[in-house]
Amino acid sequence: MKEAAVDVVHKFETDLYCDLTRDEVRERGESLAQTLENIRIEEEDLRDLSKQRKQKIVLLKERVKVLGDATRFHREKRVVEVEVVNLGNGMCNEIRKDTGEVIRTRKLSDSEMQMTVPKIGEKSVNTAAKS
Repeated sequence: MKEAAVDVVHKFETDLYCDLTRDEVRERGESLAQTLENIRIEEEDLRDLSKQRKQKIVLLKERVKVLGDATRFHREKRVVEVEVVNLGNGMCNEIRKDTGEVIRTRKLSDSEMQMTVPKIGEKSVNTAAKS
């Protein structure tokens, strides 16, 4: 019997299911395991990145509070040099070097008293202790 001639109009490709060989099944299994591991790694990286972003947002919010307070109250905290001045009665004044304002009067500490021991014959000592 002779086959009838077939007149092919055109050809095309499409996705169709095909049976896999044992080697192909093993390869797909290895790819599946590797892909699952990659997902785990990416999710862990995402959690770490999220923590970093949250920490950055916290720092930015703290900065907003500092700037807002400075704007609202017209002042901010700064590091200011302070002199400790012995008043001669076991007490001292802490004086701002930038404005001369007495910020606190308190007892001299033991170490400050050691620094300001009066010389024989002196009634009181009014020298600044370096601390």
